[in-house]
Amino acid sequence: MIIYFLPFIILFGVLSSRSDIKYGKIFNKHIIIFLLIGFILNLLLVFFYYFEGIPINYSYLVELIVSSCLSLIIGILLWLIGFWTPGDAKLFFTYSFLIPLSIYNIGYVHYFPQFNLLVNTFVPLFIFMFFKLMLRSSRKDKIKALKNILNFKELIFLFIALFSFSWIIAIFERNFLFNLFILFLIIFFLRKYFKVFLVVVSFLFFVLRLIFDKSIYSFGFLENFLFFYLIFVLIKFVLDLSFEFFTKEININQLKPGMILAERVFEEKSVIKKEKRFFSFLSFDNSCLDNRLINEIKSKGIKKIKIYETVPFAPFVFFGVILTLLVKGNIFYFLDIFI
Repeated sequence: MIIYFLPFIILFGVLSSRSDIKYGKIFNKHIIIFLLIGFILNLLLVFFYYFEGIPINYSYLVELIVSSCLSLIIGILLWLIGFWTPGDAKLFFTYSFLIPLSIYNIGYVHYFPQFNLLVNTFVPLFIFMFFKLMLRSSRKDKIKALKNILNFKELIFLFIALFSFSWIIAIFERNFLFNLFILFLIIFFLRKYFKVFLVVVSFLFFVLRLIFDKSIYSFGFLENFLFFYLIFVLIKFVLDLSFEFFTKEININQLKPGMILAERVFEEKSVIKKEKRFFSFLSFDNSCLDNRLINEIKSKGIKKIKIYETVPFAPFVFFGVILTLLVKGNIFYFLDIFI
């Protein structure tokens, strides 16, 4: 089946990567065209199977529809928490529809096998960015990021939230990487939009787990949970360090349409203040500046502000797609099996 889809997957990867590198965006016309191609190819295969008398696997069609819808929802959630742009969400959705589910043989996640594409994209990218940041960032920036993650209140809250929500999601899917991803998504989304709800639910399930989950009173659980916890702390450290590495301070007069602010300017008790915007090292929840916003910022009377220097994301996703096609699933499960 992949032979029919492969030329279009490669073509879409090349076009989207080129436009993201050259213009800093992914054109909607490319998204629409290749979504239609994916739909037509799947429809033609159904007709071919029907007229050739080959039994149609209806469960496959159901899972394709469900997984594609989940890909769209997950993509939107990642955009809402500021981890990538709307264009990146549409890019991921298009790939999820173009790549046949039969490709995800290794590390298959039921009803969301495209999770392996996320793993093959983000984990190698995260490792690459981590070492790049370690080598190129200054000692001062490292110390500043380290101080941010060693905030006692933040560490305790993260511990309680992970302890609580890891108990809830373990009911549905016992997959370490998938659970890590869902935890990341839930905690960052709730923290951004429903912080009070997150605090209440975290403390409630923290107490309930201490009472009812007897498995936590073992060295095996402690070892696994601390590993989980340290990964989250490491992610936060890289994100904090990325802020210093992927931002630069410029004079207000240098602001131009299309730039992305790294700081929010606001007035509190007649005092103009600035604070860091939520970000990731790939893309941001900040809107691009236009002339209206520039004039509004200038009217605040500040002299300097930080802006982001973004990184084209489409080439990294294309790399993840190629990796997925080569290993037929999750790269880490592949390495675990064959090495």
